Amino acid sequence: MTDSGTNYYQADELRKNKQYAEAEIAFRTLWDSHPTANVGWRWALCLRKLGRTEEALKTIMQAAQVFPHDEWLRKEHAWCLYSQEVKPAQEAMDLGRVVRFAQRMVDLAQDPLVIQRAAFSVIKVAKERGKWDVVDYWCRKLDPQQLGAEPQMIGERRSMSEREQWYYAQVKALVHLEQWADARTLALEAAAAFPHKDDFRRWAAQALAETGDPTGAVGELEVLIRRNNAPWYILVDLAQLKFTLGQREEALRLACRSALAFGEDKAKVNLFAFLAEVGLNLNQPTFAALNLALAKAVREREGWPIKQDLVELEQRINASLSSMDPIDIPSGTSQLIRRCQQEWSHQSIAGQTRYTGRVYKLPEGKSFGFIQPDMGGGDIFVRLRDLPRVAQNVGALVEYSLEASFDQVKNRDSVQAVSVRLVSKPAFNQVASYSTSEKEVEWG
Repeated sequence: MTDSGTNYYQADELRKNKQYAEAEIAFRTLWDSHPTANVGWRWALCLRKLGRTEEALKTIMQAAQVFPHDEWLRKEHAWCLYSQEVKPAQEAMDLGRVVRFAQRMVDLAQDPLVIQRAAFSVIKVAKERGKWDVVDYWCRKLDPQQLGAEPQMIGERRSMSEREQWYYAQVKALVHLEQWADARTLALEAAAAFPHKDDFRRWAAQALAETGDPTGAVGELEVLIRRNNAPWYILVDLAQLKFTLGQREEALRLACRSALAFGEDKAKVNLFAFLAEVGLNLNQPTFAALNLALAKAVREREGWPIKQDLVELEQRINASLSSMDPIDIPSGTSQLIRRCQQEWSHQSIAGQTRYTGRVYKLPEGKSFGFIQPDMGGGDIFVRLRDLPRVAQNVGALVEYSLEASFDQVKNRDSVQAVSVRLVSKPAFNQVASYSTSEKEVEWG
């Protein structure tokens, strides 16, 4: 073995052992005396691993002038571009720069890992920028079946797998681009692959409605809500479809339940506008005015513009109020929210039979609990989204309505408590009694 061969072997051993500082010196010396493609890309890799990304890119470009067609050198060139150009552009949310250098990465190396990293870098920024045509274009560069299906760990936090991330981005892009047939097909495919993710079923139902079957979409959303701890915005989707189908009172009840469920008010700003529209349609102008005022207050607080449709809705509400006595609308957002919550609570139970019982069990770390009904019978399942925080204490006396549900343990239709209100907090002896009860209830 020649001296250069011996030195190359020693340098590569240092690289494999992640002793990049020593390996970089060795490969640089080898390049000066005996430049080859293998020495060039390994030297650049060591520089990149040391965080010297600008030097790494200059080194790989120098080597590329000598060995322009070497596959491994082109692959390392792509990774140097990612470290020096794509990653900083992604952090700066500079979509144009991310796209430009991600495309150069793909042009350099038709390597699956390079393409995945380039594509996901673009997709992430394009999603944040609302550039759904760009998201769609780069999603189509990837085959989801070639992506990892196992959840990723970021520190101690479990994150979505690459395949699930791809489905989320591609389906959402198709929805925003109103490519409804493709959106439904892919959403159902994603729901089959990730059955515990509600958003895929939600988007499938939305696409079904947009392709002419709102009744079928209502059925799918109702099944989703009965079977899962669906978030508040899925209740909004169902409310909007009910409203479209002329079921206005039910739409109002569902929308009020959604407004009362846990969630940031700024995320619900369009829900407040929808509540105003439904209220006006049901000849409840005071209710409409309160919800419109809340939608405007949240927008003003967040520095968002007041959209033209809100201006026109306000004009219609004012016209409806013109023959009535002036109404008192709180000036502060917090006071306005409390006033609206009173209205939502009232509307969410209008026309429903009410029952009473005591919160019996709240399994630790779970998103549900159970109510022991005063009328007797089995315990009633309740999701924490429907149980006010002030009532989330064992022994609390509550009032509630019943809604069709699905018992996942017994695999059969059942009921659950909704629109729950606190009647009274538990006394200490009640808490102790319920806490030491031997009765156990399983729910999967």
